[in-house]
Amino acid sequence: MADNRDDYRGFAELLEIINEMRRPVGGITYAYIMERWGISKKTAERIVKFIEEYFGDHFDVIRDVENHRIKRFRLDSTSEMLPPEYLSTEDIQALNAVIKTSQNSKHTERLKELENKLSRVMQRRTTATEFDNMESTLVAQAASRGPVAKIDYDEGTERKIKDAILRQRVILMKYRGYEFTVRPLGLLYGKNNHYLVAVRTDDPETKRTYVLQRIEYVEPTRERFNPGDFNIHTFARQSFGVFHEEDGPFDVVWLVKKPAVRDAMRYTFHESQNITHNPDGTMTISMRASGLREMAWHLFTWGGAIIPLAPQRLVDDYRKLLTDALASLK
Repeated sequence: MADNRDDYRGFAELLEIINEMRRPVGGITYAYIMERWGISKKTAERIVKFIEEYFGDHFDVIRDVENHRIKRFRLDSTSEMLPPEYLSTEDIQALNAVIKTSQNSKHTERLKELENKLSRVMQRRTTATEFDNMESTLVAQAASRGPVAKIDYDEGTERKIKDAILRQRVILMKYRGYEFTVRPLGLLYGKNNHYLVAVRTDDPETKRTYVLQRIEYVEPTRERFNPGDFNIHTFARQSFGVFHEEDGPFDVVWLVKKPAVRDAMRYTFHESQNITHNPDGTMTISMRASGLREMAWHLFTWGGAIIPLAPQRLVDDYRKLLTDALASLK
């Protein structure tokens, strides 16, 4: 099934292709399979044929909206495809807990739909007593409440962007009254805003983030682009929050005062962080990250128990935040 590959690698590639077919947008083509996994068209055709025979009614062939001669292959992701051994009561309870703390109303509704689908699967394969116990546990779960930002955006715009990302198509976009073309790379979902990560066609070396709610409209073009080795997950991990400075990331250093060390140890502030316990009982946290403004906002909530040492831009942002807050009380 593979071109001079060992069986393990061929099996891994098959799983990756199946996973790609189950993505909710668009489906994948022979050309995508050939380029992504470096295989011949004949091998790609054999793989697609195998998946079609194995998954049966869950396999769909759709035509490209712009070129009907191009076939796209996808697998539906309905709950019936989930093997029973991959689903447990604890999975449903964990999903329910996430729903109760969700910050985004649109995603919350979709999570609730998913919870209902998975619950129906559980109901079919568990006893009435077990299912009732699960339901009782879910009723007994709650979540603390706090301020929640209303994130309102056009879902049609989001779908167009996702489709353009999948098809690697340049889009024409109107943003804050200005119209220009960008290469869409990915979407970042935050607590207060959602962002499109893209590069402008007139400045392809600079990755920028655009607030999804402020995009007035998008229209796909016929121009294609190559995203290279860009990975949205890697990009997201570089930032403290969701905002990325164009000249970041930075070498960041915080000092945790002695009384706050125990509380600070409960947190993972960033996956790149390094912890140093100092002889005087304080603690130093160093990391490599972007998002200096969001860091300043977060440090403000510690009431001076954690202070920034580097870079100087972070120190200046934090000092200005404190100064502005104090001035507002006068």
